[in-house]
Amino acid sequence: MTNTIVAMLRRQVTGNGDRPALETRVGSHWISRSFREWDETALAVAAALADLGVSHGDRVAILSSTRREWAEVDMGIVSAGAVVVPIYQQTTPEGVAHVLEDSGSVVVFAEDPMQIEKLFAATSAEQRRAVRRIVYFDGRRRFERPDPRGRLEVRLEDVVPREERAKVMAYAELLEAGRRLLDREESTIRARGDRVVPDDIATIVYTSGTTGLPRGVLLSHKNFAAETGSVREVLGLTNADRTLLFLPLAHIFAKALLVASVRVGFSTAFATSLTSALDEMREVEPTFFAAVPRVFEKVYASVLAKIDGESPLRRRVAERALSVGREVSEIRRNGGTIGPILAAQHRAADLAVLERIRHVFGKRLRFALSGAAPLSREVAEFFHSCDVLILEGYGLTETTAATHVNRPDAFKLGTVGLPAPGIEVKLDRDGEVLVRGDSVMVGYRNDPDATSVALDEDRWFRTGDIGTIDREGFLTITDRKKDLIVTAGGKNVAPQNIERLLEASPLVSRAVVIGDRRPYLVALITVDDEAARAYAAREGLVRGDRAWGEHPKVASELDAIVRRVNANLENYQQIKRWAVLPRDLEVEAGELTPTLKVRRKVVVQRFEDRIEALYSGRDRS
Repeated sequence: MTNTIVAMLRRQVTGNGDRPALETRVGSHWISRSFREWDETALAVAAALADLGVSHGDRVAILSSTRREWAEVDMGIVSAGAVVVPIYQQTTPEGVAHVLEDSGSVVVFAEDPMQIEKLFAATSAEQRRAVRRIVYFDGRRRFERPDPRGRLEVRLEDVVPREERAKVMAYAELLEAGRRLLDREESTIRARGDRVVPDDIATIVYTSGTTGLPRGVLLSHKNFAAETGSVREVLGLTNADRTLLFLPLAHIFAKALLVASVRVGFSTAFATSLTSALDEMREVEPTFFAAVPRVFEKVYASVLAKIDGESPLRRRVAERALSVGREVSEIRRNGGTIGPILAAQHRAADLAVLERIRHVFGKRLRFALSGAAPLSREVAEFFHSCDVLILEGYGLTETTAATHVNRPDAFKLGTVGLPAPGIEVKLDRDGEVLVRGDSVMVGYRNDPDATSVALDEDRWFRTGDIGTIDREGFLTITDRKKDLIVTAGGKNVAPQNIERLLEASPLVSRAVVIGDRRPYLVALITVDDEAARAYAAREGLVRGDRAWGEHPKVASELDAIVRRVNANLENYQQIKRWAVLPRDLEVEAGELTPTLKVRRKVVVQRFEDRIEALYSGRDRS
């Protein structure tokens, strides 16, 4: 056994075994499990899987939200020599059926009856026969409000057909069975992990994608060894670090951080939910955490909305403090020296305002990581002015997460950073970013044609992203190649750049720019409710029965935002007409991926009438 995920865990047990590894909130307290306990639980899972006939290279699926049990099972699967197949908890029944069929998974770990219900909703009888065991973490699911079917609670007996109940078991039962087997055959079970080699597949991550069925990305133990080695080196992580994890573990960003914790030895606390994460951050006091840009954007919008809602005097104090913070931030980023007067002003600004904003993320934060989608430079600069360093990175599922990352000692806001150690990068003739290195995938499962398109014979991977590289090697991503809009006049437009400019306003929750093969660009806009309420309070507006976006005063402010953005764009890039959608875009409605990227095709289809109204002149201009 060389540099595999199994070997990483065992090395931590040898040198770091009693340190906290996994932390969960129970009541008002955080309970931790050590690396030794993590390994023991993983071995019990591996033993139970062996007893179920899971062999080296077999696939085992996990259908759940991010939680401690996922981490235990994940390490148990690889310790058995098997392959982890993660599935987002928001995946539709049809999506679950596709992943199970394409991966050939033989065991499924499911969070609760709601997830198990999906297994029986869309899978065929043949698929269900191929699954030897379904293991659940929670035996029932309760709701605060009735679900679409009017249920307040879902139990196993409500969703599992009588003839299938024999193959369903509780996670606690599986662990108990595994521990009994370990008592008799521990050396045999450990030997299964010893036989894992770096080129073995560790996981098959199905890309959430913005169009079409997801593809299974084959990632090896070698891929994760390369990625986690880079993460440790460029971020300076040690076993003294602590993170709060709330990203979905079905996504490569979170998965890479979980394996990095095994490689480095830092502890991972699991947020109870995404909505509770900010409150729990103040309890956990992480030294770093990772999030998608939407999380930072929501905090940014919330802070500005609160400032807008303050009295005139308090608002002036906050705005002055932020102005001082921005001035200090700019000097620091340019390597300048802060004079004594500005330093004194900054200390006062920090005590009055900036410290409170910074402490939203706890008092021990060294930096935050942002990935999975572009981060607005305005948002990054705002947080840096409050002394919160957000290090934006770039990578894909196919590259085992980051190929580029800004570093604590080498960063440029607005870029995705320098290449990670061991990564080669170049730009194709059309500006597409090509990368090569040990973290690049083995290929796509069951799809050699797609593999040969993505990877050339020299192992250069085509990212599908358009970018630029400056003289110092910092990469800036300008757009997705397939998302480029070509107007009827033949002009190429990167919609994401314009969308980020619009979304820089706290009032705009989402902006989707449309215009492919059209005479001009239009935009669909959703309004941030919290920012709208703060704006209304300041302006003395009454909402009534209508949505905020329909209020004439709010619409006028949105129009001003669009005009300000247009003022800095070429004529062919400008938004000529726009419309406000009645609600925000949703993951559950299929309009966003689980990492909150817009599924552009779905949005265009769902709001086709609104789009046609914009081009026929029946909506705002």
